[in-house]
Amino acid sequence: MSFINLGANQENEIQKNQSNFESMGYSVYIIRPEEKEPISKEEWLNYAKNDPEIKIVNGDIEVTNPQTGKKFTYKADNLTYYLYQSEEVTFSYGNGDITVSDPNDEIIFKMLSIAKELDAIVMGDGGVIFNDSYFEKKSKAEKHNENSDKESSKKKNSKWKFWN
Repeated sequence: MSFINLGANQENEIQKNQSNFESMGYSVYIIRPEEKEPISKEEWLNYAKNDPEIKIVNGDIEVTNPQTGKKFTYKADNLTYYLYQSEEVTFSYGNGDITVSDPNDEIIFKMLSIAKELDAIVMGDGGVIFNDSYFEKKSKAEKHNENSDKESSKKKNSKWKFWN
């Protein structure tokens, strides 16, 4: 499956939206393009059952509000989550797509692998398409910044060098 390549406008959109990850909710979706059939609930649950990193929960779940400490119970119907490090990241199915709120890069990477299996794409709020080139470009940008920092540091420290 080939993913849509990021254009210059989408790269700018990603950069603008990344600052929103911490300040407000940002959702990323595993979704099929309009010309394809939406992801069915059965497809999603079948995938989830076969992925050892995804768990499916049914029945009553007790949840604690981290701000108030108040506990409440709700009934889960095929709640799916990804165990990332020691955190449970909810992958919510609804209306033909799978939604994750405020994912970091590692979770987006997981979403890309799921999307490939489901013949889908990963799209953020505002229509931003995430694909493998997102990580390649981000990696290149980070390396460029590291090299710039090293060069800048060398220049700053060079005036203090008295001997070789």
